[in-house]
Amino acid sequence: MGLTLLLLLVREGMSQAAPVVTTNDSTAPNNSVNPLTDGLGGGLNPMDLLHKVQTTPSRGSDEFDSDSQKNIETAADKFKKQQMQQMQNNSSTSH
Repeated sequence: MGLTLLLLLVREGMSQAAPVVTTNDSTAPNNSVNPLTDGLGGGLNPMDLLHKVQTTPSRGSDEFDSDSQKNIETAADKFKKQQMQQMQNNSSTSH
């Protein structure tokens, strides 16, 4: 719900964005720039990003909860293994 609302607000803001800015300086490398349609320098176009978010299937809350729980369990297991290894290393160097 929150992401959908955010996307709607961003889309609404983009539709009401300021017009293209032009300069009279003929030496300028680009006389008209609109960051909303021309990208953000690195080739990232916000409109393409919004389109991708809108067309990508979303996960349900049950799937998200399940994935989150698995990730937590995996991280906890990894942490426990690291702690056990560190304890074993400490006990072998103290003898």
